[in-house]
Amino acid sequence: MNRFYYAEYVSITEKRGGNHKERKYAAQKQSVDNFIQKLKCVESYYCRKTKTAERRYLPSELNIYKLCKMFMESDDANTSVNGSHFRRIFNAHYNLGFGTPKTGVCSKCLELNEKIMIETDPNKKNELIIEKRVHSGFFRKIKGRRRWLEDHIF
Repeated sequence: MNRFYYAEYVSITEKRGGNHKERKYAAQKQSVDNFIQKLKCVESYYCRKTKTAERRYLPSELNIYKLCKMFMESDDANTSVNGSHFRRIFNAHYNLGFGTPKTGVCSKCLELNEKIMIETDPNKKNELIIEKRVHSGFFRKIKGRRRWLEDHIF
């Protein structure tokens, strides 16, 4: 090295070390980023809205394993990513959590609400809204007759 410096008076750039893995896995990280950014987040049921609260919540039915599985089955996944790499990207670069299930709410109603929020086709969205209205109307009638049912059936 000393010989090159005295010959041209220019120091040779060092080529040892550095972060070579970041460039190697850049395509995988980009595809995982694109997938995570497409996810629809839901509002927190328990937390108050504050200006400093940057945390967003995914539906409570999901977890990181299910998200990774969805990513591998999606059409965008042109690269294969193992679960630990997906988890590392999810935890390090995104402030996402998984919401806790709402208490005192019917699971069918929650499912229909999520489908209504996600659906983009207006016809399918109207069908889901009608299905939810029929479902909630049925349970309102049952709730009114619950005492009568308990007295006569049990």
